[in-house]
Amino acid sequence: MSKSAFRWLVIVSFVFPTLCAIGDATFFSHLIPPEIQAAMDQYTEQQVSEASWGILAFSTGLITLLVAFAVNVYGLMRFKPWAPKFSIWTSVACYVVLPFMGVTVMSGITYAAMSLGSALWGIVVALPFVSPAVRQHFWPGSHSLRAAGHEVANG
Repeated sequence: MSKSAFRWLVIVSFVFPTLCAIGDATFFSHLIPPEIQAAMDQYTEQQVSEASWGILAFSTGLITLLVAFAVNVYGLMRFKPWAPKFSIWTSVACYVVLPFMGVTVMSGITYAAMSLGSALWGIVVALPFVSPAVRQHFWPGSHSLRAAGHEVANG
């Protein structure tokens, strides 16, 4: 896999689901039954009207995660040595927060795009840890602990 292909994998894993989620609010909106959309709107209004410190703290944490995710994508696109491990921590934090986000209604197309994006993101996160040769190809100068210890022992 080339660096260009890895960059495209990072882009597609993020952009495609985002575009489909935006599509749910615009041109995919007819795919969600009006009754379900009305119930979702009512739920959202109720959550907003019951604003509390917990919601403020959650919103602050969510914004922090979005900024961290943007920094993470930048690091992966520029092959920064800190990016692979940071992507693991960012992903774990996002999945910890996910159950607290409440109910979400989306079309089947968006659900499929979100599933595909999650699978591709899993590849992006796992790829740097597949083998020392892959890591050395994408992140030169970045050694795993085992590889560095092996070089010292054989050096």
